[in-house]
Amino acid sequence: MEPTRQTTVYTIGYEGATTQKLFRKLHACGIEQLLDIRAVPFSRKSGFSGDELRTLLTAEGIRYISMPRLGIPQQYRHREISSESLLVFYEEVLLRKVPDQIERAARLCRARPTVLLCFEADAHFCHRGRLAHRMERLYNFQVVHLRVDFDLLPGF
Repeated sequence: MEPTRQTTVYTIGYEGATTQKLFRKLHACGIEQLLDIRAVPFSRKSGFSGDELRTLLTAEGIRYISMPRLGIPQQYRHREISSESLLVFYEEVLLRKVPDQIERAARLCRARPTVLLCFEADAHFCHRGRLAHRMERLYNFQVVHLRVDFDLLPGF
């Protein structure tokens, strides 16, 4: 895929959020599609497991797509390493194994306003931030990290 016009890729984490607050933020930002990039789309939080989230998003008019190969597999998340080391490993090793998935995500983001979803509230401590910045470098995307807990402006 050739770098062409600039597209925005949004990211968001649902830590500390309710589905209602998440949906309000997504609507305020004009999001039409959510890419769930968790390796295992399961959550103990009501409404955030894959199938349940898909159903709720569909009712909100937002398309849900699960892309587990863009997540960090469990066997790596449970190792005794720092969070930063895990994110570096994700960026330098795991992302190199899935260029087709990154390209697919880029195509989807070009098609309609899209957000990458994972758990952590702060994208700087989450693999979605590393993925978004890889897409920025490869495809000339603008990256906007959304926070559910900031309601002052829709872009923050």
